[in-house]
Amino acid sequence: EPVVEDINIVQFVLTALIPALVRYQGGLSEATRERAHRAIELGLQEIERIDVGVTYSNVTSEDIVNRCLGGQLLDDPDLAASGLDKLRRWMAFTDESGGVYEYNSASYTKKCVVALSNLAQLTPDAETRVRSKLMLTRIALNGALHIHRPTGRWAGPHGRAYYPTLV
Repeated sequence: EPVVEDINIVQFVLTALIPALVRYQGGLSEATRERAHRAIELGLQEIERIDVGVTYSNVTSEDIVNRCLGGQLLDDPDLAASGLDKLRRWMAFTDESGGVYEYNSASYTKKCVVALSNLAQLTPDAETRVRSKLMLTRIALNGALHIHRPTGRWAGPHGRAYYPTLV
C-alpha cells in the first residue's frame, strides 16, 4: 500500500503471520517462504523502529510475540532476545503498577491472550514460555476479578471498552 494509516497494523498482521509460518512453513514453496520471510523482516524492522511503550498492553504483547517468534523463524537470536527483554520490562512495569495497564479491557484482553498463548506454545525458550504463561495467568485473574456475579458479565471499570464487546 502507498500509505499505512494505522501504525499498529504491522503488529496485527505479523501476530497472525509469524505463528502460522512457525507452524506450517514446511508446506510452502521455497519462493513463497522467501517472500514471506522478507516481508516479515521488513515488518520487524518497523516494529523495532516504533518500539511501542509497555503501557500499551495489547500492542506490547504482540510486539513481544513478533520479536520472539520472528527471531526464532528468521534465525535471529538478537531479535528473539529483544522480545524476551521487552517481556521482562512489561512484567516489571505490571508488577509496579499492580495490573495490566489497559486494565479490564474486553477487546484488548483477547488480543493479549491470543498473542501470549501462541508464544507459550511455540517458543523453544524455557524462560520465555514460563513468563508468557505467567502473564496469561495475570490477565485471566484480572478478568475474573471483574465478573459481575448476578449477571455473569464482565464488569467495569474498563480501561478501553467498546460497546459491542460488553453486551
